[in-house]
Order: sequence, then C-alpha cells, then structure tokens
Amino acid sequence: MLLDLVNGRILGTWLSLGYQNCTTHLVWNEVSQTGQRERVQPFIDSGLIQLRDIAAGAWPEISAFSTEVGVSVPDGSVWLLARTEGAILLTGDSTLRKAAQASDVEVRGVLWVLDELVHAPRLLPANAVEALGLIRDGGAFLPQDECDKRIAKWMGA
Repeated sequence: MLLDLVNGRILGTWLSLGYQNCTTHLVWNEVSQTGQRERVQPFIDSGLIQLRDIAAGAWPEISAFSTEVGVSVPDGSVWLLARTEGAILLTGDSTLRKAAQASDVEVRGVLWVLDELVHAPRLLPANAVEALGLIRDGGAFLPQDECDKRIAKWMGA
C-alpha cells in the first residue's frame, strides 16, 4: 500500500489527514527502489510514518500466519502489528486482506484511501482519478468495477 501511495503521488496528502501511520522494519526493508525510498524517507524522518520492531517472541506467530495463509513474513508482521494495536491494516494484497479480515483485523485498501482524501477534502476528484491511474500504472491490481464506480462518482456522472 505504501508504494501505491508513492506511485499515485499522494503519500504526503494521505499523511496530512492525521492518521497515525506505521509499518514494520521488515516491510520498509522490502522497499528496494531507490526513488521510492527517497520519496518515503522524509516522512519516516519526520515521524509521520513510524517504523516498528517486532518482538522476538512474536516470530513464531508471524511465521505460522505467513505459512498458513501464504503471505510473506513482512506481510505477516504488519498483520500482527495491526492486530496487536487494534489498528486498520492498509493493504492491496487480496490474500493478506482475506486472512486479516478472518482474524478480525479491520482492513482497507487504496480505494478507501482515495475516498477519504476526496471526502476530507484534501484531493480534488479529478486529482483522485489521476492518482488512481498512476497507482494502476504502477502495477496495483484493483477491481475494475470498483475503479469505474469511483471514477463515475468523482467525476459527477
């Protein structure tokens, strides 16, 4: 999800809403493209995105969850973080979404983020349509029908 917001050029706008945003060091270590790291690092440095460590005793639970549902260990780490803190898990991964929901973790995706930004209003509807296009061009797999509904709504159709 973090990279979707970077690709859509809306990470700073999202962070301006005042939600507490955190991820794990494991997820941050997965961000490998230099340009993406450079665009996110200032938000980490300023504390708008907090990096959390995983307690040593949590590794067996993360490992079991990851193996059982078929997600990466970094994905398992943010699932545990959200579950432990009673937080919303932002993800674009459908496997992680389903598994998290099954364990009573509230999950939201990039379309919800865009809706929040338009509703706030921190993002003009036309800019939301543009951001959605950039996010999809960046490789996000989003349901076409839901994207079409948002675009029609945002454009007043």
